[in-house]
Amino acid sequence: MAGNGGGGRARGSRNLLGEAFLADLYEDWMKHGVATIEKVRAARPADYLKVVASILPKDLNVKVSPFESMTDDELAAALAKYVGDAEPDQARAKPSCGVH
Repeated sequence: MAGNGGGGRARGSRNLLGEAFLADLYEDWMKHGVATIEKVRAARPADYLKVVASILPKDLNVKVSPFESMTDDELAAALAKYVGDAEPDQARAKPSCGVH
């Protein structure tokens, strides 16, 4: 039997309850979120770490590159040094596309 023929929960009420709960939770978070994080971290560090670990993606790909922290000037200097260290013929050679 489709619908709400004989009682029970009204159609869509679960969504309304979920939306109301999330709105209340968001309001509470805006008032107390940072303070609560600080309290839990200080009083229950193991639980704090569990929460942090639970929200991280399962496959966390961390890429560490020596170039990420370099400024544009540092990158340009490193590139100039690299090109300058290459053999003279290789540094000036133009790539060939196979057509002569």
